[in-house]
Order: sequence, then structure tokens, then C-alpha cells
Amino acid sequence: MKKSDRQDIIKKIIVENEIETQEELLDCLKNEGFSFTQATISRDMRELNIVKSYTKEGRKKFTILAVDKNDSELEQKIRKTMNEYTQSIERVNFIVIIHTLPNGADVIANYMDERRFSEVVATVAGYDTLIIVTRSDKNADQFIAKLNTYLDE
Repeated sequence: MKKSDRQDIIKKIIVENEIETQEELLDCLKNEGFSFTQATISRDMRELNIVKSYTKEGRKKFTILAVDKNDSELEQKIRKTMNEYTQSIERVNFIVIIHTLPNGADVIANYMDERRFSEVVATVAGYDTLIIVTRSDKNADQFIAKLNTYLDE
């Protein structure tokens, strides 16, 4: 089987099911008559930008990050997740802190990383807190101004 065909099957399963682990994905593939190693699946998932996210019920699941989407689609996803999860935003020197609903920090962080904001050096996501390191105090202020444009008043 060609790599592209295998990856198409993986994408289909991820989109149509709430898969929590690679083992669960391997089981789904076996149920459809395919047998791949965990190492192969792991490489494919990395290439396909498949990451963990959360369901509305708080369970983990795999999601495909849309790195090939155009900017406006990514901006809409950032807007949606910011409005869905953000509780507050604050700045401590050159660090921006976003407090979120439970399980929201890493969802927002994934989109922030995908967007590659010029002010951002790194993101660190916890259960309900996202720490964003910027290059300077001024960059932190500029970044907060950008974040506020995503939030509905």
C-alpha cells in the first residue's frame, strides 16, 4: 500500500471517530483489514499534524491540525477557540498568560503555534493556563492587542 493511501485511511478514521490513543487507532485499522506497526502510525501522525485535543465532555481525542488551510480559515479557528475557552488574559513583563476553561489551554496553544505570530517565542500549555513567551514587554502588549481582536465583546 502506498504511504498516501495509508495516510488517507488514517485521516478518515481520525475525522469520523473520537480516537484517544494510537492503540485505539491501530485497532480501528485492524477492524478495517489493515495491519501497520505503531512506529509507522506514529510517523504518519506526525507528518499529518495529528495532535491531541479535547471533546466538549473533556475527553482527549486526536485532531488533525489544519496547517495547509489558508490564513482566514486559521484566523476563524483561533477566534472560535479563543471565544470558547478564554477566561482572562494578563501580562507579566514579556509573558502573556491566558486563563482558560479546563482543557482549553492546549487547544488554543496548538492554533497559536500553527499561526506563528511574530511576537511569540514559545507557548506552554497546562490544564487551564497558557503561558506565551514574547520577545519583549512591547511585544507582549502588541500581542495582547492582537488577541483582543479575536474576542467578541
